[in-house]
Amino acid sequence: MSIDRIDPGARFSSAVVHGGLVFLAGHVSHNGDAGVREQTREILESIDHIVEEVADDSVDPDRAEDKLRRAQSWADRLAQSGRLAEARSIYFYLLDNILGLEERLGKGPLFSQDLKEDLFEEYCQFIHEDRQLERDLVQQELERLESHGAVSRGELDLSEVKQEVQGAS
Repeated sequence: MSIDRIDPGARFSSAVVHGGLVFLAGHVSHNGDAGVREQTREILESIDHIVEEVADDSVDPDRAEDKLRRAQSWADRLAQSGRLAEARSIYFYLLDNILGLEERLGKGPLFSQDLKEDLFEEYCQFIHEDRQLERDLVQQELERLESHGAVSRGELDLSEVKQEVQGAS
């Protein structure tokens, strides 16, 4: 098995690919004054950049789905501790990225419809439950989700949640 180094530097690489896994070096936010959400978004965007760089035909949907389910359980723990906005953001991020990955690779569905529906239902539930919902942000998220083929093909129906967000504005 080979070891591929991504963006190698003098002391470390941004990531190392070995055995079908991507190992990331300490991706941190460069804006320590930002809030948790913005710092998380910055870190996830840097991880997205690495994943896009290494993504190819070797994506193992079963292993990826297992890891996505683990991320889902972390988001659920955040929600249980009352951090609904952060949990919703994670669900949006997961859903947006798996839909985007399927489109970029152009191979049809990589992930089960059950996973996509679970992520979507939980995302909608957090919108419904969050009494301090940032409606403008959620509308932007919904517009982004609408841009994916899965929504235009009717695999995910945003109409009900869009009405709820718009009706409460």
